[in-house]
Amino acid sequence: MAESIDRLQAFYGRAGMRHRTLRYFSELSLFAGAFTARPVSSAEQGGATGASPLALTWGEPLAARLRSEVRHASDDELAQITGTTIHLDVDHRRGRIASGSALPSVLCESVGQGRRAWSTHAVAAAFLANGTATLHRDALPEYLATEFVGGGETLVREASALDPATVIEIEPHGCRRRTFASPRLRWARMPARQARATAQATLGTTLAERAQSGEIWLGLTEGLDSLAVAIALKRRGVAFRAFTWGEPDWPDAVGARRVATRLGIDHVLLRPQTPSSSDLYRSFMTQVRGSDGAIRLNPLATLAFPEPIDEVVTGGGGEIGRAFYYRQTARNFTRPTSHQLQRVLSLERAITGARPEAMHRVQRSVTAWIDASYEAGATGWRCLDVVYGEQRVRKWGRAMIPMLPAPTVAAFATADMARALMSMPLEDRLTSAAQRKLIQSEFGDEYVQLRGLQRRGVPPPVRRFSAAVRSRRAARWSPREWELAGIWQQLPDVREWLADQVLGSSAIVASMGEAWARTTRDGLLRGMASDTEMALRAAGPATLDSALDELVS
Repeated sequence: MAESIDRLQAFYGRAGMRHRTLRYFSELSLFAGAFTARPVSSAEQGGATGASPLALTWGEPLAARLRSEVRHASDDELAQITGTTIHLDVDHRRGRIASGSALPSVLCESVGQGRRAWSTHAVAAAFLANGTATLHRDALPEYLATEFVGGGETLVREASALDPATVIEIEPHGCRRRTFASPRLRWARMPARQARATAQATLGTTLAERAQSGEIWLGLTEGLDSLAVAIALKRRGVAFRAFTWGEPDWPDAVGARRVATRLGIDHVLLRPQTPSSSDLYRSFMTQVRGSDGAIRLNPLATLAFPEPIDEVVTGGGGEIGRAFYYRQTARNFTRPTSHQLQRVLSLERAITGARPEAMHRVQRSVTAWIDASYEAGATGWRCLDVVYGEQRVRKWGRAMIPMLPAPTVAAFATADMARALMSMPLEDRLTSAAQRKLIQSEFGDEYVQLRGLQRRGVPPPVRRFSAAVRSRRAARWSPREWELAGIWQQLPDVREWLADQVLGSSAIVASMGEAWARTTRDGLLRGMASDTEMALRAAGPATLDSALDELVS
Protein backbone atom coordinates (compact mmCIF):
# COMPACT_ATOMS: atom_id res chain seq x y z
CA MET A 1 0.00 0.00 0.00
CA ALA A 2 2.85 2.39 0.76
CA GLU A 3 4.13 1.89 -2.77
CA SER A 4 0.69 2.67 -4.23
CA ILE A 5 0.51 5.89 -2.26
CA ASP A 6 4.01 6.88 -3.37
CA ARG A 7 3.08 6.26 -7.00
CA LEU A 8 -0.05 8.36 -6.71
CA GLN A 9 1.82 11.15 -5.00
CA ALA A 10 4.27 11.18 -7.89
CA PHE A 11 1.41 10.99 -10.43
CA TYR A 12 -0.34 14.04 -9.01
CA GLY A 13 2.83 15.77 -7.88
CA ARG A 14 3.97 16.05 -11.49
CA ALA A 15 0.81 18.04 -12.11
CA GLY A 16 1.56 20.36 -9.21
CA MET A 17 -1.50 19.11 -7.30
CA ARG A 18 -1.56 19.09 -3.53
CA HIS A 19 -2.68 15.77 -2.17
CA ARG A 20 -3.50 14.05 1.08
CA THR A 21 -3.91 10.33 1.76
CA LEU A 22 -5.73 9.03 4.81
CA ARG A 23 -6.05 5.42 5.92
CA TYR A 24 -9.05 4.87 8.16
CA PHE A 25 -9.80 1.48 9.70
CA SER A 26 -9.80 -0.94 6.75
CA GLU A 27 -11.06 1.75 4.39
CA LEU A 28 -9.00 4.13 2.34
CA SER A 29 -9.55 7.64 1.13
CA LEU A 30 -7.40 9.98 -0.93
CA PHE A 31 -8.06 13.62 -1.60
CA ALA A 32 -6.11 15.19 -4.45
CA GLY A 33 -6.20 18.81 -5.42
CA ALA A 34 -7.02 21.95 -3.44
CA PHE A 35 -8.16 21.38 0.10
CA THR A 36 -7.99 22.93 3.54
CA ALA A 37 -7.28 20.95 6.69
CA ARG A 38 -8.58 21.55 10.19
CA PRO A 39 -6.86 19.51 12.91
CA VAL A 40 -9.30 18.37 15.55
CA SER A 41 -8.63 19.83 18.96
CA SER A 42 -7.10 17.70 21.68
CA ALA A 43 -10.38 17.79 23.57
CA GLU A 44 -11.99 15.90 20.68
CA GLN A 45 -9.29 13.24 20.54
CA GLY A 46 -9.64 9.93 22.29
CA GLY A 47 -8.36 6.49 21.45
CA ALA A 48 -6.61 5.64 18.20
CA THR A 49 -8.59 2.75 16.73
CA GLY A 50 -9.33 4.82 13.63
CA ALA A 51 -7.40 7.76 12.24
CA SER A 52 -6.08 10.78 14.04
CA PRO A 53 -8.96 13.24 14.34
CA LEU A 54 -8.98 15.46 11.30
CA ALA A 55 -11.24 17.44 9.00
CA LEU A 56 -10.50 18.03 5.31
CA THR A 57 -12.42 20.18 2.86
CA TRP A 58 -11.95 20.00 -0.91
CA GLY A 59 -13.55 22.73 -3.01
CA GLU A 60 -15.82 25.40 -1.63
CA PRO A 61 -15.45 26.15 2.09
CA LEU A 62 -18.22 25.10 4.41
CA ALA A 63 -20.36 27.53 6.29
CA ALA A 64 -18.77 28.35 9.65
CA ARG A 65 -21.61 26.70 11.58
CA LEU A 66 -20.93 23.34 9.90
CA ARG A 67 -17.16 23.09 10.02
CA SER A 68 -17.07 21.24 13.32
CA GLU A 69 -20.39 19.42 12.94
CA VAL A 70 -20.32 17.39 9.72
CA ARG A 71 -19.43 14.18 11.56
CA HIS A 72 -22.59 14.43 13.65
CA ALA A 73 -24.83 16.52 11.40
CA SER A 74 -28.40 15.51 10.59
CA ASP A 75 -29.55 15.29 6.98
CA ASP A 76 -31.29 18.65 7.36
CA GLU A 77 -27.98 20.14 8.44
CA LEU A 78 -26.07 18.36 5.68
CA ALA A 79 -28.50 19.90 3.19
CA GLN A 80 -26.84 23.22 3.99
CA ILE A 81 -23.71 21.97 2.16
CA THR A 82 -24.88 23.49 -1.10
CA GLY A 83 -21.63 24.01 -2.98
CA THR A 84 -19.19 22.01 -5.06
CA THR A 85 -17.33 20.53 -2.15
CA ILE A 86 -16.35 17.38 -0.30
CA HIS A 87 -15.85 17.32 3.44
CA LEU A 88 -14.15 14.53 5.34
CA ASP A 89 -14.51 14.49 9.12
CA VAL A 90 -13.04 11.69 11.25
CA ASP A 91 -12.25 10.88 14.85
CA HIS A 92 -11.20 7.68 16.60
CA ARG A 93 -14.75 6.28 16.53
CA ARG A 94 -16.13 7.00 13.10
CA GLY A 95 -15.60 8.86 9.86
CA ARG A 96 -17.87 10.61 7.42
CA ILE A 97 -17.40 11.88 3.88
CA ALA A 98 -20.09 14.26 2.62
CA SER A 99 -20.26 15.79 -0.84
CA GLY A 100 -22.19 18.97 -1.51
CA SER A 101 -25.50 18.98 -3.34
CA ALA A 102 -24.29 21.21 -6.18
CA LEU A 103 -24.33 19.49 -9.55
CA PRO A 104 -20.66 19.12 -10.49
CA SER A 105 -19.89 15.57 -9.35
CA VAL A 106 -16.68 15.57 -7.33
CA LEU A 107 -16.63 12.32 -5.34
CA CYS A 108 -15.42 9.07 -6.90
CA GLU A 109 -15.48 5.55 -5.47
CA SER A 110 -13.74 2.28 -6.27
CA VAL A 111 -14.06 -1.17 -4.73
CA GLY A 112 -11.57 -3.99 -5.14
CA GLN A 113 -9.14 -6.35 -3.43
CA GLY A 114 -11.07 -6.13 -0.17
CA ARG A 115 -10.70 -2.35 -0.01
CA ARG A 116 -12.77 0.69 -0.77
CA ALA A 117 -11.40 4.05 -1.74
CA TRP A 118 -12.96 7.45 -2.27
CA SER A 119 -11.31 10.40 -3.90
CA THR A 120 -11.82 13.66 -5.70
CA HIS A 121 -10.36 11.85 -8.73
CA ALA A 122 -11.24 8.57 -10.39
CA VAL A 123 -7.63 7.53 -11.00
CA ALA A 124 -6.75 7.86 -7.33
CA ALA A 125 -9.79 5.92 -6.14
CA ALA A 126 -9.19 3.11 -8.64
CA PHE A 127 -5.49 2.76 -7.93
CA LEU A 128 -5.87 2.77 -4.16
CA ALA A 129 -8.60 0.13 -4.17
CA ASN A 130 -7.32 -2.09 -6.98
CA GLY A 131 -3.65 -1.38 -7.44
CA THR A 132 -4.41 -0.51 -11.05
CA ALA A 133 -6.32 2.01 -13.14
CA THR A 134 -7.22 1.52 -16.80
CA LEU A 135 -8.89 3.59 -19.47
CA HIS A 136 -12.59 2.75 -19.87
CA ARG A 137 -12.51 2.24 -23.63
CA ASP A 138 -16.20 1.35 -23.86
CA ALA A 139 -17.01 4.86 -22.62
CA LEU A 140 -14.97 6.66 -25.30
CA PRO A 141 -17.80 6.95 -27.87
CA GLU A 142 -19.99 8.65 -25.28
CA TYR A 143 -17.21 11.01 -24.28
CA LEU A 144 -16.32 11.93 -27.86
CA ALA A 145 -19.97 12.55 -28.73
CA THR A 146 -20.78 14.66 -25.66
CA GLU A 147 -17.50 15.72 -23.97
CA PHE A 148 -18.45 13.79 -20.85
CA VAL A 149 -19.25 10.29 -19.62
CA GLY A 150 -22.68 10.34 -18.03
CA GLY A 151 -24.35 8.36 -15.29
CA GLY A 152 -22.08 6.77 -12.72
CA GLU A 153 -19.27 5.90 -15.11
CA THR A 154 -15.95 7.65 -15.63
CA LEU A 155 -13.10 7.34 -18.11
CA VAL A 156 -11.42 5.07 -15.55
CA ARG A 157 -12.92 1.59 -15.74
CA GLU A 158 -12.44 0.72 -12.07
CA ALA A 159 -13.96 3.92 -10.64
CA SER A 160 -17.46 5.36 -10.50
CA ALA A 161 -18.71 8.91 -9.99
CA LEU A 162 -21.13 9.31 -7.10
CA ASP A 163 -24.19 11.55 -7.09
CA PRO A 164 -24.20 14.96 -5.46
CA ALA A 165 -25.35 14.96 -1.83
CA THR A 166 -23.70 11.60 -1.13
CA VAL A 167 -22.67 10.60 2.37
CA ILE A 168 -20.21 7.81 3.20
CA GLU A 169 -20.42 6.56 6.79
CA ILE A 170 -17.25 4.72 7.84
CA GLU A 171 -17.11 2.74 11.10
CA PRO A 172 -14.90 -0.07 12.44
CA HIS A 173 -17.33 -2.75 11.29
CA GLY A 174 -17.79 -1.40 7.77
CA CYS A 175 -19.20 1.44 5.74
CA ARG A 176 -22.40 2.44 4.00
CA ARG A 177 -23.31 4.92 1.31
CA ARG A 178 -26.47 7.01 1.23
CA THR A 179 -27.76 10.36 0.01
CA PHE A 180 -29.23 13.25 1.92
CA ALA A 181 -30.99 14.61 -1.20
CA SER A 182 -32.16 12.15 -3.86
CA PRO A 183 -32.59 13.23 -7.51
CA ARG A 184 -36.38 13.17 -7.03
CA LEU A 185 -36.03 15.58 -4.12
CA ARG A 186 -33.48 17.79 -5.88
CA TRP A 187 -35.66 18.06 -8.99
CA ALA A 188 -39.11 18.28 -7.33
CA ARG A 189 -41.07 20.74 -9.43
CA MET A 190 -42.10 24.07 -7.90
CA PRO A 191 -45.17 26.11 -8.80
CA ALA A 192 -44.30 28.72 -11.42
CA ARG A 193 -44.60 31.71 -9.09
CA GLN A 194 -42.42 30.06 -6.46
CA ALA A 195 -39.86 29.06 -9.11
CA ARG A 196 -39.55 32.64 -10.38
CA ALA A 197 -39.21 34.05 -6.87
CA THR A 198 -36.69 31.38 -5.85
CA ALA A 199 -34.56 31.93 -8.95
CA GLN A 200 -34.36 35.66 -8.27
CA ALA A 201 -33.73 35.37 -4.52
CA THR A 202 -31.51 32.28 -4.41
CA LEU A 203 -28.82 33.52 -6.78
CA GLY A 204 -27.91 36.47 -4.61
CA THR A 205 -28.27 34.81 -1.21
CA THR A 206 -26.27 31.70 -2.09
CA LEU A 207 -23.55 33.71 -3.80
CA ALA A 208 -23.19 35.88 -0.72
CA GLU A 209 -22.72 32.73 1.37
CA ARG A 210 -20.47 30.87 -1.07
CA ALA A 211 -18.24 33.75 -2.18
CA GLN A 212 -16.96 34.29 1.32
CA SER A 213 -13.84 36.45 1.45
CA GLY A 214 -10.45 37.27 0.01
CA GLU A 215 -9.64 37.90 -3.62
CA ILE A 216 -12.81 36.87 -5.48
CA TRP A 217 -12.70 36.89 -9.28
CA LEU A 218 -15.66 36.49 -11.63
CA GLY A 219 -15.14 35.07 -15.10
CA LEU A 220 -17.08 37.66 -17.11
CA THR A 221 -18.18 37.42 -20.76
CA GLU A 222 -20.86 39.09 -22.85
CA GLY A 223 -23.23 36.21 -22.01
CA LEU A 224 -26.36 36.44 -19.91
CA ASP A 225 -25.24 34.08 -17.14
CA SER A 226 -22.06 35.82 -16.01
CA LEU A 227 -23.71 39.23 -16.39
CA ALA A 228 -26.54 38.14 -14.08
CA VAL A 229 -23.97 36.84 -11.59
CA ALA A 230 -22.08 40.15 -11.67
CA ILE A 231 -25.27 42.05 -10.85
CA ALA A 232 -26.19 39.63 -8.04
CA LEU A 233 -22.74 39.89 -6.46
CA LYS A 234 -22.77 43.69 -6.72
CA ARG A 235 -26.21 43.98 -5.11
CA ARG A 236 -25.17 41.71 -2.25
CA GLY A 237 -22.19 43.88 -1.51
CA VAL A 238 -19.64 41.17 -2.32
CA ALA A 239 -16.26 42.66 -3.13
CA PHE A 240 -15.02 41.11 -6.37
CA ARG A 241 -13.16 41.79 -9.57
CA ALA A 242 -13.77 40.41 -13.05
CA PHE A 243 -11.53 38.91 -15.68
CA THR A 244 -12.02 37.91 -19.30
CA TRP A 245 -9.87 35.80 -21.61
CA GLY A 246 -9.36 37.15 -25.13
CA GLU A 247 -8.10 39.92 -27.33
CA PRO A 248 -9.37 43.50 -26.82
CA ASP A 249 -11.62 43.39 -29.91
CA TRP A 250 -13.21 40.01 -29.20
CA PRO A 251 -16.98 40.22 -28.46
CA ASP A 252 -16.60 38.71 -24.97
CA ALA A 253 -13.89 41.22 -24.11
CA VAL A 254 -15.84 44.19 -25.47
CA GLY A 255 -19.06 43.16 -23.73
CA ALA A 256 -17.37 42.36 -20.42
CA ARG A 257 -15.48 45.65 -20.39
CA ARG A 258 -18.68 47.58 -21.02
CA VAL A 259 -20.54 45.73 -18.25
CA ALA A 260 -17.69 46.20 -15.77
CA THR A 261 -17.61 49.94 -16.49
CA ARG A 262 -21.36 50.26 -15.96
CA LEU A 263 -21.22 48.29 -12.70
CA GLY A 264 -18.12 50.08 -11.47
CA ILE A 265 -16.03 46.95 -10.93
CA ASP A 266 -12.39 46.34 -11.73
CA HIS A 267 -11.89 44.33 -14.91
CA VAL A 268 -8.77 42.61 -16.23
CA LEU A 269 -8.31 41.30 -19.76
CA LEU A 270 -6.08 38.23 -19.87
CA ARG A 271 -4.72 37.94 -23.39
CA PRO A 272 -4.01 34.39 -24.54
CA GLN A 273 -0.44 33.44 -25.21
CA THR A 274 0.26 30.88 -27.93
CA PRO A 275 2.44 28.27 -26.22
CA SER A 276 5.39 26.37 -27.58
CA SER A 277 4.79 22.70 -28.28
CA SER A 278 6.67 21.65 -25.14
CA ASP A 279 4.72 24.07 -22.94
CA LEU A 280 1.45 22.91 -24.48
CA TYR A 281 2.23 19.24 -23.83
CA ARG A 282 3.29 19.98 -20.26
CA SER A 283 0.19 22.04 -19.53
CA PHE A 284 -2.11 19.49 -21.12
CA MET A 285 -0.64 16.60 -19.13
CA THR A 286 -1.44 18.53 -15.97
CA GLN A 287 -5.01 19.15 -17.13
CA VAL A 288 -5.45 15.47 -18.01
CA ARG A 289 -4.45 14.40 -14.50
CA GLY A 290 -6.77 16.96 -12.97
CA SER A 291 -9.80 16.01 -15.09
CA ASP A 292 -9.33 12.22 -15.24
CA GLY A 293 -8.82 12.58 -18.99
CA ALA A 294 -12.15 14.28 -19.72
CA ILE A 295 -10.57 17.40 -21.19
CA ARG A 296 -10.20 18.81 -24.69
CA LEU A 297 -6.82 20.00 -25.93
CA ASN A 298 -6.76 23.74 -26.53
CA PRO A 299 -3.88 24.39 -28.93
CA LEU A 300 -4.56 28.10 -29.18
CA ALA A 301 -3.33 29.29 -25.83
CA THR A 302 -2.48 28.50 -22.27
CA LEU A 303 -5.07 30.23 -20.10
CA ALA A 304 -3.78 32.02 -17.03
CA PHE A 305 -5.79 33.19 -14.03
CA PRO A 306 -5.41 36.49 -12.23
CA GLU A 307 -3.32 36.57 -9.06
CA PRO A 308 -3.75 36.58 -6.16
CA ILE A 309 -6.97 34.57 -6.25
CA ASP A 310 -8.98 32.98 -3.42
CA GLU A 311 -12.19 32.06 -5.25
CA VAL A 312 -13.30 31.83 -8.88
CA VAL A 313 -16.98 32.54 -9.60
CA THR A 314 -18.58 31.50 -12.90
CA GLY A 315 -22.03 31.47 -14.45
CA GLY A 316 -21.90 27.66 -14.51
CA GLY A 317 -25.26 25.88 -14.64
CA GLY A 318 -27.23 28.84 -15.97
CA GLU A 319 -28.33 26.99 -19.11
CA ILE A 320 -30.38 24.56 -17.01
CA GLY A 321 -33.03 27.27 -17.26
CA ARG A 322 -32.31 28.23 -20.86
CA ALA A 323 -33.58 25.24 -22.86
CA PHE A 324 -30.05 24.22 -23.80
CA TYR A 325 -30.98 21.10 -25.76
CA TYR A 326 -34.36 22.09 -27.18
CA ARG A 327 -34.53 25.84 -27.74
CA GLN A 328 -35.00 25.43 -31.48
CA THR A 329 -37.64 22.70 -31.30
CA ALA A 330 -39.63 23.25 -28.10
CA ARG A 331 -42.71 24.70 -29.79
CA ASN A 332 -42.89 21.83 -32.26
CA PHE A 333 -44.36 19.42 -29.71
CA THR A 334 -46.34 20.46 -26.65
CA ARG A 335 -45.97 17.04 -25.00
CA PRO A 336 -42.85 15.39 -26.41
CA THR A 337 -42.58 11.64 -26.00
CA SER A 338 -39.45 9.85 -24.85
CA HIS A 339 -38.70 8.95 -28.47
CA GLN A 340 -39.03 12.59 -29.54
CA LEU A 341 -36.73 13.70 -26.73
CA GLN A 342 -34.13 11.19 -27.90
CA ARG A 343 -34.42 12.44 -31.48
CA VAL A 344 -33.95 16.04 -30.33
CA LEU A 345 -30.71 15.05 -28.61
CA SER A 346 -29.41 12.63 -31.29
CA LEU A 347 -25.96 12.99 -29.76
CA GLU A 348 -24.61 10.04 -31.75
CA ARG A 349 -24.54 12.24 -34.87
CA ALA A 350 -21.33 13.79 -33.60
CA ILE A 351 -19.51 10.49 -34.19
CA THR A 352 -21.10 9.58 -37.51
CA GLY A 353 -19.05 6.87 -39.19
CA ALA A 354 -18.01 5.16 -35.97
CA ARG A 355 -18.49 1.42 -35.68
CA PRO A 356 -22.12 0.41 -34.97
CA GLU A 357 -21.48 -0.57 -31.36
CA ALA A 358 -20.05 2.89 -30.66
CA MET A 359 -23.17 4.54 -32.06
CA HIS A 360 -25.40 2.18 -30.08
CA ARG A 361 -23.48 2.95 -26.91
CA VAL A 362 -24.34 6.65 -27.21
CA GLN A 363 -27.97 5.89 -28.01
CA ARG A 364 -28.28 3.58 -24.99
CA SER A 365 -26.76 6.23 -22.75
CA VAL A 366 -29.19 8.90 -23.97
CA THR A 367 -32.09 6.53 -23.34
CA ALA A 368 -30.82 5.85 -19.82
CA TRP A 369 -30.43 9.57 -19.08
CA ILE A 370 -33.99 10.31 -20.20
CA ASP A 371 -35.33 7.37 -18.20
CA ALA A 372 -33.48 8.69 -15.14
CA SER A 373 -35.08 12.11 -15.65
CA TYR A 374 -38.52 10.50 -15.61
CA GLU A 375 -37.57 8.68 -12.41
CA ALA A 376 -36.60 12.05 -10.93
CA GLY A 377 -40.16 13.21 -11.60
CA ALA A 378 -39.59 15.33 -14.71
CA THR A 379 -41.98 15.36 -17.67
CA GLY A 380 -41.96 16.81 -21.18
CA TRP A 381 -39.18 19.20 -22.11
CA ARG A 382 -38.17 19.45 -18.45
CA CYS A 383 -36.66 15.98 -18.87
CA LEU A 384 -33.94 17.55 -21.00
CA ASP A 385 -33.32 20.23 -18.35
CA VAL A 386 -32.71 17.43 -15.86
CA VAL A 387 -30.49 15.63 -18.39
CA TYR A 388 -28.51 18.82 -18.86
CA GLY A 389 -28.09 19.27 -15.12
CA GLU A 390 -27.54 15.66 -14.02
CA GLN A 391 -25.31 14.71 -16.93
CA ARG A 392 -23.64 17.70 -18.57
CA VAL A 393 -23.28 20.06 -15.60
CA ARG A 394 -22.53 17.19 -13.20
CA LYS A 395 -19.89 15.51 -15.37
CA TRP A 396 -18.63 18.01 -17.98
CA GLY A 397 -18.78 20.77 -15.37
CA ARG A 398 -16.56 18.71 -13.09
CA ALA A 399 -13.83 18.50 -15.73
CA MET A 400 -14.02 22.27 -16.25
CA ILE A 401 -13.09 23.06 -12.63
CA PRO A 402 -9.66 24.68 -13.01
CA MET A 403 -6.66 23.25 -11.20
CA LEU A 404 -6.14 26.07 -8.76
CA PRO A 405 -5.58 26.26 -5.01
CA ALA A 406 -8.75 28.35 -5.04
CA PRO A 407 -12.25 26.81 -5.15
CA THR A 408 -14.62 27.37 -8.07
CA VAL A 409 -18.17 28.59 -7.43
CA ALA A 410 -20.61 27.65 -10.22
CA ALA A 411 -23.32 30.19 -9.50
CA PHE A 412 -26.39 28.43 -10.92
CA ALA A 413 -25.43 24.84 -10.05
CA THR A 414 -26.84 24.57 -6.53
CA ALA A 415 -29.72 22.15 -6.04
CA ASP A 416 -32.23 24.87 -5.16
CA MET A 417 -31.23 27.07 -8.09
CA ALA A 418 -31.29 24.22 -10.60
CA ARG A 419 -34.68 23.09 -9.35
CA ALA A 420 -36.09 26.60 -9.67
CA LEU A 421 -34.73 27.05 -13.20
CA MET A 422 -36.17 23.71 -14.33
CA SER A 423 -39.57 24.56 -12.78
CA MET A 424 -40.04 27.83 -14.62
CA PRO A 425 -42.67 27.91 -17.40
CA LEU A 426 -41.54 26.91 -20.87
CA GLU A 427 -41.71 30.46 -22.21
CA ASP A 428 -39.46 31.63 -19.39
CA ARG A 429 -36.91 28.94 -20.21
CA LEU A 430 -36.98 29.71 -23.92
CA THR A 431 -36.40 33.42 -23.28
CA SER A 432 -33.83 33.07 -20.46
CA ALA A 433 -36.25 34.94 -18.21
CA ALA A 434 -34.43 34.25 -14.93
CA GLN A 435 -31.31 36.01 -16.17
CA ARG A 436 -33.09 38.53 -18.36
CA LYS A 437 -35.29 39.94 -15.60
CA LEU A 438 -32.36 40.48 -13.28
CA ILE A 439 -30.38 42.19 -16.06
CA GLN A 440 -33.31 44.32 -17.15
CA SER A 441 -33.85 45.51 -13.60
CA GLU A 442 -30.31 46.89 -13.68
CA PHE A 443 -29.79 47.97 -17.28
CA GLY A 444 -33.13 47.93 -19.06
CA ASP A 445 -33.14 46.28 -22.48
CA GLU A 446 -29.71 47.51 -23.56
CA TYR A 447 -27.76 44.41 -22.62
CA VAL A 448 -30.33 41.71 -23.33
CA GLN A 449 -29.69 39.81 -26.55
CA LEU A 450 -31.90 36.80 -27.19
CA ARG A 451 -30.88 34.82 -30.23
CA GLY A 452 -32.30 31.87 -32.08
CA LEU A 453 -35.83 32.01 -30.69
CA GLN A 454 -38.61 30.48 -32.73
CA ARG A 455 -41.04 32.87 -34.36
CA ARG A 456 -44.46 33.00 -32.82
CA GLY A 457 -47.42 32.29 -35.04
CA VAL A 458 -45.81 29.53 -37.11
CA PRO A 459 -48.21 26.54 -37.06
CA PRO A 460 -46.82 23.49 -35.20
CA PRO A 461 -47.14 21.18 -38.27
CA VAL A 462 -44.94 23.58 -40.26
CA ARG A 463 -42.44 23.71 -37.44
CA ARG A 464 -42.33 19.91 -37.20
CA PHE A 465 -41.78 19.58 -40.95
CA SER A 466 -39.00 22.17 -40.87
CA ALA A 467 -37.39 20.45 -37.89
CA ALA A 468 -37.44 17.12 -39.71
CA VAL A 469 -35.73 18.68 -42.74
CA ARG A 470 -33.08 20.27 -40.52
CA SER A 471 -32.58 16.96 -38.75
CA ARG A 472 -31.97 15.10 -42.02
CA ARG A 473 -29.59 17.79 -43.20
CA ALA A 474 -27.68 17.71 -39.91
CA ALA A 475 -27.32 13.94 -40.17
CA ARG A 476 -25.57 14.28 -43.53
CA TRP A 477 -21.89 15.08 -43.67
CA SER A 478 -21.46 18.79 -44.28
CA PRO A 479 -17.76 19.60 -43.92
CA ARG A 480 -16.48 23.07 -43.27
CA GLU A 481 -13.00 24.34 -42.62
CA TRP A 482 -11.74 24.94 -39.11
CA GLU A 483 -11.53 28.70 -38.71
CA LEU A 484 -8.35 28.52 -36.61
CA ALA A 485 -6.39 26.12 -38.80
CA GLY A 486 -3.59 28.70 -39.15
CA ILE A 487 -2.40 27.73 -35.66
CA TRP A 488 -0.89 24.56 -37.11
CA GLN A 489 1.74 26.63 -38.88
CA GLN A 490 3.13 27.42 -35.44
CA LEU A 491 2.47 23.97 -33.98
CA PRO A 492 2.96 21.46 -36.83
CA ASP A 493 4.25 18.77 -34.47
CA VAL A 494 1.09 19.03 -32.35
CA ARG A 495 -1.11 18.35 -35.37
CA GLU A 496 1.16 15.45 -36.30
CA TRP A 497 0.85 14.10 -32.76
CA LEU A 498 -2.95 14.35 -32.92
CA ALA A 499 -3.03 12.60 -36.29
CA ASP A 500 -0.65 9.76 -35.48
CA GLN A 501 -0.43 9.27 -31.72
CA VAL A 502 -3.96 10.24 -30.70
CA LEU A 503 -6.18 9.14 -33.58
CA GLY A 504 -3.84 6.22 -34.25
CA SER A 505 -3.84 5.05 -30.64
CA SER A 506 -5.11 1.56 -29.91
CA ALA A 507 -7.77 2.95 -27.56
CA ILE A 508 -9.34 5.24 -30.18
CA VAL A 509 -9.13 2.70 -33.00
CA ALA A 510 -10.57 -0.12 -30.87
CA SER A 511 -13.48 1.91 -29.50
CA MET A 512 -14.41 3.96 -32.56
CA GLY A 513 -13.33 1.74 -35.43
CA GLU A 514 -10.43 1.94 -37.84
CA ALA A 515 -12.51 3.61 -40.55
CA TRP A 516 -13.64 6.42 -38.22
CA ALA A 517 -10.10 6.98 -36.97
CA ARG A 518 -8.73 7.12 -40.53
CA THR A 519 -11.47 9.45 -41.79
CA THR A 520 -11.08 11.76 -38.81
CA ARG A 521 -7.32 11.82 -39.28
CA ASP A 522 -7.69 12.76 -42.96
CA GLY A 523 -10.18 15.51 -42.05
CA LEU A 524 -7.84 16.89 -39.40
CA LEU A 525 -4.99 17.12 -41.89
CA ARG A 526 -7.28 18.83 -44.43
CA GLY A 527 -8.38 21.37 -41.82
CA MET A 528 -12.00 20.24 -41.47
CA ALA A 529 -13.74 21.67 -38.40
CA SER A 530 -15.67 18.64 -37.14
CA ASP A 531 -12.70 16.29 -37.55
CA THR A 532 -10.37 18.73 -35.81
CA GLU A 533 -12.80 18.98 -32.91
CA MET A 534 -12.93 15.19 -32.60
CA ALA A 535 -9.14 14.98 -32.59
CA LEU A 536 -8.87 17.66 -29.90
CA ARG A 537 -11.42 15.82 -27.75
CA ALA A 538 -9.70 12.48 -28.26
CA ALA A 539 -6.43 13.93 -26.97
CA GLY A 540 -7.65 13.81 -23.36
CA PRO A 541 -8.42 10.10 -23.00
CA ALA A 542 -5.51 9.10 -25.25
CA THR A 543 -3.12 11.04 -23.05
CA LEU A 544 -4.72 9.58 -19.91
CA ASP A 545 -4.18 6.08 -21.33
CA SER A 546 -0.45 6.74 -21.65
CA ALA A 547 -0.26 8.28 -18.17
CA LEU A 548 -2.01 5.27 -16.63
CA ASP A 549 0.46 2.94 -18.30
CA GLU A 550 3.25 4.83 -16.54
CA LEU A 551 1.38 4.75 -13.23
CA VAL A 552 0.82 1.00 -13.12
CA SER A 553 4.07 -0.14 -14.77
